[in-house]
Amino acid sequence: MRSFKKTFGRLDGLVNSAGINLPSREAHLVQPDLWDQTMNTNARGTYAFCRYFAAAVVADEESVEPPSGGYSVVNVGSNASLSGYANSSAYVRPSLSLASSLARAPTQ
Repeated sequence: MRSFKKTFGRLDGLVNSAGINLPSREAHLVQPDLWDQTMNTNARGTYAFCRYFAAAVVADEESVEPPSGGYSVVNVGSNASLSGYANSSAYVRPSLSLASSLARAPTQ
């Protein structure tokens, strides 16, 4: 993050679009290691990037007066994130809830 800011200045936005979907299986047949691999990429990866982005935004806002605002986060998901697909129980994207939480969070 420091390297990016040093090179380009202010960080204005973040796009999370990484995700994996492992071979289709009924929920009771998904092995824990496959579940963890999917969750670590789809949920934890999105969370981690949003966390670092939010920290950078707070630092930026604290360094300027008045606060400049205008930051954007785009979390890409699919229809499976909303309603699920048969035999894809491990595929989730926390995009909607995480984006909503970030949008409502105070910057202080």
